[in-house]
Amino acid sequence: MITEGDYTATIQENDLRATVGGTNFVHLMVEVEEEGRIAIQIWLTENASNMARAQLKVCGFDVDGESLEVLLDNKTHLKGKEIPISVELDEYKGKETLKARVRTMGKVAKKQIKVLDKLLQKKKGSASDVEEDDIPF
Repeated sequence: MITEGDYTATIQENDLRATVGGTNFVHLMVEVEEEGRIAIQIWLTENASNMARAQLKVCGFDVDGESLEVLLDNKTHLKGKEIPISVELDEYKGKETLKARVRTMGKVAKKQIKVLDKLLQKKKGSASDVEEDDIPF
């Protein structure tokens, strides 16, 4: 049985589905060796489009060259692809369930670099540097 954690999973099936409310998503059934199977949804909404694009790329789907129609017509189009996943405990409608997602490594946007540089640069009049051993976590 799958528990919380990070795994390498193998895609067994793919599909293109919609919720009762009409939200579209890519459905993946993945298998974690010796742990079992778990479903993953990649949400296809305006707000989630960048994440969906990154997740589908990790799954081996060519987002620029393929149509999502292939996932509907060929339920094994992505079969055999190994992907990194995270499994977490999630509460939904008062019940705890395991939720899996495709892990991605995002790139930092160039316009964010200046913001990040300022964040890391020492400000005038700030307290002295904190020793690494003093960082609480």
